[in-house]
Amino acid sequence: MPTFRIGTLIQFDSERIRRGLAWYDTFFLTIEGGVKYMPFSFDLDEHKGQSALAFPVQVGTLIPLYGAALTIGAGAQFSRTEFNRNRGVYKDLKNPFFVTYFIEFGVVPHSIDAGYSFFGGVNFFSRVGFGNNETMTIDLGVRGFLTFAPEGY
Repeated sequence: MPTFRIGTLIQFDSERIRRGLAWYDTFFLTIEGGVKYMPFSFDLDEHKGQSALAFPVQVGTLIPLYGAALTIGAGAQFSRTEFNRNRGVYKDLKNPFFVTYFIEFGVVPHSIDAGYSFFGGVNFFSRVGFGNNETMTIDLGVRGFLTFAPEGY
């Protein structure tokens, strides 16, 4: 499934913040949005069309722990199914975007060294979202990431 996400990563560490949460050395806040396109998605019961499109928006954390990192996030996903319509009886059916509110958990299985201006890795994640009219979204996967810091950071 082709997916593209972009966002910002804000680092907090014990040298910059002297009070507050004392259990961390480095803590990251992430704000990100993305586009997901699923070209082969379709309903098995009633084939009204094919493909789906979604726009997730998320706020989260990345917490380094013992040579790995834990990711936790929450946000909203705007989704639309049957994006490419059939030309049959369903072609004039209204099909607006629907919203689900989700929570995401993930693990980065390697250390995060924020001392560099560039780092990357992989994130194994799971996301579950719920919305109105019994809508639900589930995402499981592996995501690669690259992070760039400004010059002199």
